[in-house]
Amino acid sequence: MGGAGPLDYVRGMLLLLSLLACSEPLESLSCEAALSPTMTLLPQVRLSFAEPVQSWVEYAVPELPDERTDTIEGASVTHSLRGAYAQVEVEWTAWADDGRGPSAVCEGSIETGSLPMGLADLTVEVEAASDLEGPELMVASMGGGPFVAIFDRQGRIRWFVESDAGTLPIDVQLGQDGDRVRFNSFDPRFEEDIGLVRSVDLDGEVIEDVQTSLAHHVFAQHPDGTLAWLALDIREFTDPDSGETDEVVGDAIVERAPQGDELRIGTVWDWPDFEPDLDEPTLGLYPGMVDWTHGNALKRVDEGDSYLLSMANVDLVTRVDRATGQPIEHYGSRGFQVEEGSRALNHQHDPSLLEGDRLLVFNSVMDPAGSGASEYEIDREAGVLREVWSYGFGPDTFNPVLGQAIDLGEGRRIVNFGFLGSMHLVEADGTPSWVVQGPPGHAFRQMQPFPGFWPGR
Repeated sequence: MGGAGPLDYVRGMLLLLSLLACSEPLESLSCEAALSPTMTLLPQVRLSFAEPVQSWVEYAVPELPDERTDTIEGASVTHSLRGAYAQVEVEWTAWADDGRGPSAVCEGSIETGSLPMGLADLTVEVEAASDLEGPELMVASMGGGPFVAIFDRQGRIRWFVESDAGTLPIDVQLGQDGDRVRFNSFDPRFEEDIGLVRSVDLDGEVIEDVQTSLAHHVFAQHPDGTLAWLALDIREFTDPDSGETDEVVGDAIVERAPQGDELRIGTVWDWPDFEPDLDEPTLGLYPGMVDWTHGNALKRVDEGDSYLLSMANVDLVTRVDRATGQPIEHYGSRGFQVEEGSRALNHQHDPSLLEGDRLLVFNSVMDPAGSGASEYEIDREAGVLREVWSYGFGPDTFNPVLGQAIDLGEGRRIVNFGFLGSMHLVEADGTPSWVVQGPPGHAFRQMQPFPGFWPGR
């Protein structure tokens, strides 16, 4: 018998096309939209089919570019329409493909909910240009409650989660892979050891909680998944001059490896020629104890071989060797001290080491003279810090707690006046090109900018 000829192939193709033309169009067995139970800004479309298919949803939010969810394969799937803001109508169309090509299977619209009490959209007070370069969104621990939120350049809240009741989240960072938001929380009254770093996905669902013993203020991430944090180190100390004895709070650096092993890197109590001065008044954060160092920042530097530690109550930033826990260099009240004529470090927050031997900090300045950001040249020959750039420091910028100065490159910075609920994008010439302000009682704690809407997309 001979094989099939060209005519048989043509007949087969015609038969297949005829069958496809007569087949039923792809339909979903069910299609419904509802707001996520974890976030009032997150509509979700749930689809089910008789067999597994590929599906996605295209959606439109007023005043924003059209979006499309990731394609998911399955017979029963949920698509999250991320990035909407409060009380707005989101129009959507669900699509599916069973191998015959895309088909629209259902469509609709849904209104997002309102923001919870204690969290509000922000007011943009300065916008130099609509096409202004810079980060499109910021993720921040913010508001009048324990919230972590993402907001855009128009001041609209576009994503949020709430920390556990009775806790205080301060630090917030994107996960190493950009697929999650990580934030810390602890008991602000320091009555319970409940510190943790929580990872949540972009739908606001908890992925992981990492317990961080005696943690406070901030944490740092290593590329291998190791987590580091500042831990309270409380000891009884007797002043050698006065004989006075008190419980004194210092700081330790602790790490947890991905497999769960915990390692104490070092403590300020073991540094040479470094001890409390009980006669020196300090900001008291810990009830019934002397708040000695008041660590408020911890950052990886030198490709992770050391940490940059800020201690506000002693006006000091120290580069700490990760291997030994001992200081490598001090900046501020010892080591590289500020030269005469430059602004001294004063209850500083959020230090960064920049290229060219520069140190950038937010100086709270514990008097009504005002707070702001300072950049210092580290003059190694003279052994001093020299202020070469500043922003703020006016009577309307007094910010006794919190604050950040974030370098964006090419001389541009974000200056976060934390407690005042105000954030400024500052150009190289010192001009604010964008200013956003929260309502009364609103604070920005730590924040991190990122480009585009969703990290990793």
